[in-house]
Amino acid sequence: MKKLTLKRQYVLFKLMSDLLNSGYNLKQSILFIREMDTDVNAYNYIEDQLITGRSFSDSVDGLVNDEFVNQIMISERYGNLVQCLSELSKFIQRRIQNESKIKEVLCYPIILIMMLAFTVFAINELVLPQLNTVSTINQYDFSMIYCFIALVVLVLAGITYFYNRLSLLEKRNYICRIPFIGNVYRSYIAYFLSLQLSMLLSSGMELIQIVHVLKTFKRNTLLNALGNELSRCANLGDEVTKLINKYRFLPIEYNSFFSSGKEVDDIKDELNIFSKIKFTEMNKQVNRLINMIQPILFLIIGICIIVAYLLVLAPIYSSLKGI
Repeated sequence: MKKLTLKRQYVLFKLMSDLLNSGYNLKQSILFIREMDTDVNAYNYIEDQLITGRSFSDSVDGLVNDEFVNQIMISERYGNLVQCLSELSKFIQRRIQNESKIKEVLCYPIILIMMLAFTVFAINELVLPQLNTVSTINQYDFSMIYCFIALVVLVLAGITYFYNRLSLLEKRNYICRIPFIGNVYRSYIAYFLSLQLSMLLSSGMELIQIVHVLKTFKRNTLLNALGNELSRCANLGDEVTKLINKYRFLPIEYNSFFSSGKEVDDIKDELNIFSKIKFTEMNKQVNRLINMIQPILFLIIGICIIVAYLLVLAPIYSSLKGI
């Protein structure tokens, strides 16, 4: 079954949370959603899975993001499913809004860059050869630019190859090192982990039990990888602080939250508040990053225009003076 688009995942979680909150059960809710949108076969699949007695997290497995499946699984077993679905819909809605803003910001500058590239190419390949019949004008050799582009492509391919060979946790660490984007990603991970850990602690589990639960989640997800790493640290007798200091995406505040002697209820409350703070901080950072994109692109375009003038148009003006 094909995975639902992000917008349809938002609709699913939003309507499910609203309907469950209004007193509908899972089967009634998905039936209502299916009748609203008959074009999506996935709703039929979810309904069939629920009828056979499977949980909602198992029913949407493969249809939504794997991390979302883990969150739903946690809420079904140890937390509030309605609250989880509501939080997921809010997060997806914010993500969709940010992606829409980025597309709007990038649209005009990208069109300008394409027009500039086409203009420079047209002048060099069409205009200059015609002017050569009147006066000798040297065409600009774009071979260096082509070599530079090829070098950039090779570097990006090398980075991609290196990145794909890293473990899941090392990949997250690598992303956190990227300027600007890394700060946003750290805030997202802090929000995501804090919310999940707070939900698990609310169920009355101890920290060692949470580690075993994390290991049961879907493979190749952040929660599963952290569960395996925490289990390894426990077997070696290492402190949790060592793991927190090892990975940049883990909030340094966790050293204080998980310090010895703290009550589980206190840790749960601190994580819940911290997740809300990080969600707000993440949104602010994303908006700030979006606002920076367009000015930077316009600066690059301006530099390209000046370079194009010096490399292509300047020889034309110089030759025209001799006519």
